[in-house]
Amino acid sequence: MKADYMIIGQEVLNTLFKLKDGQALFNELIELEETGKYEHIGIGKTWDALHFLLTGITAGEPIYDNKLSEAIVGVHNFHFFKADDPFITGTENSELGEIIDAMEAIDFKEILNSFDYEEKTQAKNDIYPKGIWGNPREALKEELNKDFENILKLYKKAKEKGHHIIVSIF
Repeated sequence: MKADYMIIGQEVLNTLFKLKDGQALFNELIELEETGKYEHIGIGKTWDALHFLLTGITAGEPIYDNKLSEAIVGVHNFHFFKADDPFITGTENSELGEIIDAMEAIDFKEILNSFDYEEKTQAKNDIYPKGIWGNPREALKEELNKDFENILKLYKKAKEKGHHIIVSIF
């Protein structure tokens, strides 16, 4: 599983919210990505670890109205009927300011340096993917910091352009 964050305009957001099937939405997002018209980033498998570092719990339990949780998993969930549909959310431009402020208000490097990277932390909290804390510590910290910074940069760009963010985890 990986997380993808894409900047989209209002017209595209309206189109996506009209889709009533998770697979159709997922296919549309893939097509949008393949056009090359929409800036996006993928963060691989660090999304759950980032959520845990920022909130203390797994992304499997997003925290309503917590801007750091929303930074990783988005705000508005697309509701579908099948449990196996991809996890896809939208964050509107008007919501990005508070998320950006929350991300900038923390010292993420300090969070990375003070965290307990033991395997028992991962296992106890059921963080995806299994064994991520077993990666070489400095390389993992560098990857987590890079992903955090890339998300923040993308959010700032979307905010400045008056655009929105779609988060998909699949």
